[in-house]
Amino acid sequence: MDKEDARSDERPFFGFLFYDAVHGYSHPPDFPRFTPYWEHINHMSLGPDFDPEPYWNRYRTAARYVDQQLGRVLDDLERRGQLADTAIVITSDHGESFNEHGKNYWGHGSNYTPEQIQVPLVMHLPGRSGGALERRTHHADIAPTLLEELLDCESAPQHYTLGQSLLDVEPHRDWMLSGSYMGYGILMPDYQVAVHPTGGLRSV
Repeated sequence: MDKEDARSDERPFFGFLFYDAVHGYSHPPDFPRFTPYWEHINHMSLGPDFDPEPYWNRYRTAARYVDQQLGRVLDDLERRGQLADTAIVITSDHGESFNEHGKNYWGHGSNYTPEQIQVPLVMHLPGRSGGALERRTHHADIAPTLLEELLDCESAPQHYTLGQSLLDVEPHRDWMLSGSYMGYGILMPDYQVAVHPTGGLRSV
């Protein structure tokens, strides 16, 4: 935002903001907390019988802090009169598990449960009215949406991506691909196939 104050022209700009607070469960010391709160994280303490609430509250506190920072950016764009004609995408690279299924799944990158693969996705596109999508979407859908809506791209999405425009009125997706450091998963509506680094397959 300070860099924007220093700009002397009105040319279009691109900004990428990466908020790491949620990934590290961090926030300023004086930021209001959800309680009970896990003061000193020790991942070796996590286990099937560990009470997730203090850990979950620390995560929620970090998420609320990031939400506040996003609000500052949006408020600043509105103050400058730029909000209406600025395309905005808010999302995350992964979700987080807190042993919701009682199988000792914590954090991310260990499986393809909804808690780990479902993330927020909020888009603001100039000239478009608001709405909500109830269908399954994918990060790969962001690129064709922006290319078609903002840059008048006429190439069919399948020529350059596995995604499809979020504005497509007749979307069709039989499967999705989700990856981690340790492998990837082929996700279908009723089941999924986890592909391990050794080449092994596991159907869930």
